Amino acid sequence: SGTDIILIKYNASTGNPVWSSPVTYNSSFGYDDLANCMTIDASNNIIVGGYSLTGPAGATTDAFVISFNSGGVLQNSFLYK
Repeated sequence: SGTDIILIKYNASTGNPVWSSPVTYNSSFGYDDLANCMTIDASNNIIVGGYSLTGPAGATTDAFVISFNSGGVLQNSFLYK
C-alpha cells in the first residue's frame, strides 16, 4: 500500500467523468508512487513520469514512465533503477 497515481478523464464540455472508474497505478514495490509530469500525445495516449519509493522510509527512489491509451488502459510501464 501507499500513495498511488490516480487518473480521471473528464469530458471538456460537461465536466463529467468519461471513464466508468478512475485508473490507478501502483508500482511493483507497493510503496508510494508520485507523478511529476504528464502529457497527451497525438494519439491521445496519456504519458506520466514520476518516481516510486522502493521501500519504507529512507529507501531509494526509482524513476518511471507509464503510458495509458485514451480509454485508460495501461500500455507500457518503464522503471529506471
